[in-house]
Amino acid sequence: MTDFLRHEGKAVYVRGYVAPYNSLSIPLDFNGGQCELIRTGAFDDVLRHPSASLNVQLHHMGANFIIGSIAQQTLKFWSDEYGLAYECGPFAINAKHAGAITSIVRGGVRGCSWLGTFAEVATETLAGERVQVIRRFQHLSHIAPCSGGAYPGAATWCSHEHVDDLPEHLKPLARHWLDNRPAARSMTKPMARKPALARAVTPRPQARAKQRPSIPLAVADIYPAIPGFSSEEFEVAALQEAHDRRMHKEAKAGQYALQRERNRWRRFAGRAA
Repeated sequence: MTDFLRHEGKAVYVRGYVAPYNSLSIPLDFNGGQCELIRTGAFDDVLRHPSASLNVQLHHMGANFIIGSIAQQTLKFWSDEYGLAYECGPFAINAKHAGAITSIVRGGVRGCSWLGTFAEVATETLAGERVQVIRRFQHLSHIAPCSGGAYPGAATWCSHEHVDDLPEHLKPLARHWLDNRPAARSMTKPMARKPALARAVTPRPQARAKQRPSIPLAVADIYPAIPGFSSEEFEVAALQEAHDRRMHKEAKAGQYALQRERNRWRRFAGRAA
């Protein structure tokens, strides 16, 4: 059984709002300096047909920084009158997840961003300014908790943080999130696929997956912060872990290639004899 990061016996989750509705973003350089605005219901198609590849990754930093996904059933999201809400977790005990929680609790990651494509977008004039209005999303690639996103109304916090202990601008959002969270909502799942045809061959039993050694952390180590583990160091730890995994894979591949070459020369020597 996988052990999860916990606080007072409860699993830790990352919560927040991906983007608010009908709220102007900051001026965007890649958009010619125009602001952006998302209309209510723009995420309806994404909610009805969520992509199996949708994930949560810190700071848009790629696969090594994914902390939850639809495929792993560690991400759920829904829409309310304020915006698109999400919850990510629970988290296995490792340096990447512990570092992410530490960054959020210390205040380094309190915003949220996203990456997606639009099915319907238009340019409108609001209060004398040209604004790009997103009416409907076609695809949502990932959600990105970050230090500051394009929308000031987007937010991120952790489940073990009491609402009264959050920064002032997050308190009303956290209360609204709790009041409007679906009471009994299962993990958001991708569209069901057609069942595969049954094979006549009896499937071979799968080998038991080897569990990588995890980093033992006590509750006191993850709240309010990990002693001696800064919010910047988790990036280095995650990159080092990915590098070690890749080097181990390449070394094993090299050993197999060398063994195959040795066997080939042994067969050749036997025929020559």
